[in-house]
Amino acid sequence: MGRSSYGSPSAKPFIIGGLLCFVVLVALVGGCNYASSFDAPRPGYAAVCQTGGLIEGASGTCGVFQRGSGKRNIGYDNKLVEFPATQRTFLFADNTKGADAESIEVPLADGNVVRVKAQIQFVLNTDSKTMVEFYKGFGTRTFDGPTAADDADGWWNSFLGNQVKPTAEGAFRESLAPYRCADVNPSCDLDKLNEQLQAKGKTVAAIDPDKEKEKGKAAAANLSTIALAVEEKLGGDPRGATDTAKQGDLAVALKGRFLTGIRVKVFKANPPEEVSSEIQKANAAKARLVTALADSQATVQTEKGKAD
Repeated sequence: MGRSSYGSPSAKPFIIGGLLCFVVLVALVGGCNYASSFDAPRPGYAAVCQTGGLIEGASGTCGVFQRGSGKRNIGYDNKLVEFPATQRTFLFADNTKGADAESIEVPLADGNVVRVKAQIQFVLNTDSKTMVEFYKGFGTRTFDGPTAADDADGWWNSFLGNQVKPTAEGAFRESLAPYRCADVNPSCDLDKLNEQLQAKGKTVAAIDPDKEKEKGKAAAANLSTIALAVEEKLGGDPRGATDTAKQGDLAVALKGRFLTGIRVKVFKANPPEEVSSEIQKANAAKARLVTALADSQATVQTEKGKAD
């Protein structure tokens, strides 16, 4: 029993056993793949599901995961490509920890140059259709850095530096162009002591601190006005989504309203260090001249009093 007519063992048990092992192996591999196909974006991130496999490769998508999405099956060999979904900041600043770029160098109407310390705040538009467009337009590019699928944060920084930074710098330069250096920074006013030097009757008056404060307030107000102008240039009119003239510089440059909620702050507009040093020397020299003139006037009055 269990042998063929020639007395050799039957192959049937081995075939059945092999088939059973194959079925178990397939079930085991399939179960592992199924279990590993569940994923969700990190807190604070939204994601586009990127297809894998030999047919579509990294060119196809398989859904959008909004911020706070729970784990769900994304399919075998697919992966999530994450993008920041919370408000982000891009800071232009010199010698500042955490700055994303150097201060923006801007030529002004009077021929002077200032270095502007400012920041831009924005949020990625995570509407599902817009997210897929953003992924296909930018998420599959590297910008001389890692891919978005390999390093979401490293890719995001490269994207901002390559795509957002130049557009923002252009908006700042255009918005500051009509101003003089003294309009945005009172220390640029090389003539602020001239009124003392040229006072009627050569009577030297003390520098009015209230007047200096007003100059500071005026400069601060101008910086706020400039920030609003940059905001409008970059963000455009939210109601003009289909009108290119109202879309804003970022939407035009990126070919889509991918960044929204744009807010701009301008902290400082300082002359370059070497220019600031010369301004300080000039103002110090004029201050000494005013003091010398005041001393000579006091001496003249004293001698006149003695003579009388």
